[in-house]
Amino acid sequence: MFIVKTLLGLVWFILASILGFLYALLRWGSTDTNHHYGKWFSWGILKIFGVEIKLEHPEFLDLHSPCVYAVNHQSNLDLLTYAAICPRNTVVIGKKELLWIPLFGLYYVAAGNLLIHRQVARRAQAGLMQAIEKVMQKKVSIWIFPEGTRNLSGVGILPFKRGAFVMAIKCQIPIVPIVGGPLSAFIDWRRLEVKSKVYPIRVLDPISTQGMTEKDVPLLMNQTREQMLKAYHELS
Repeated sequence: MFIVKTLLGLVWFILASILGFLYALLRWGSTDTNHHYGKWFSWGILKIFGVEIKLEHPEFLDLHSPCVYAVNHQSNLDLLTYAAICPRNTVVIGKKELLWIPLFGLYYVAAGNLLIHRQVARRAQAGLMQAIEKVMQKKVSIWIFPEGTRNLSGVGILPFKRGAFVMAIKCQIPIVPIVGGPLSAFIDWRRLEVKSKVYPIRVLDPISTQGMTEKDVPLLMNQTREQMLKAYHELS
């Protein structure tokens, strides 16, 4: 049954990517495209797997705009869970490899999201500056995974990269941490089954960057990671 649901999920993913691409073309320049795509994609995918998202403190999602949403990253399955809560006026920063995912890559770019070349420092810095410029000009929020890659260990939260925090301080906008519960408590990969029908996601109190300078980046990184790690263990 899990395999059947996975195949149906793949079909829905392809269909949603096509619709999302066409929608992005029609709404070119809109900063709400990810929000709308996330709503209809998650509606279908969660129905297929019979899963409900339990969102804690949703009021913090739209409390500040623009802001930097700092989100833990465990698996490619994060798209399935986080899509349901993507806020309005938000673009995503992701790795350049997303461009090569058939159909979804087209949607990703058409929706105005940003690609980072992680392995090339000069290009990564250019991508960060592009994000800062976008925040300053269009007043959009940025959704980013500060770990910089998936946490394949399935335990805890990896050390953070500086980019998200440099951006938040330069733009003087708050960090809004978002934590998804451990996927290991949600899916049993050995038995190929969903263990829980409810997946918890918690939005934490926004962390102000007002008055901070770049020398405060390590402090902001540590504060954010400590709060997210605490929430992660509570959600376990």
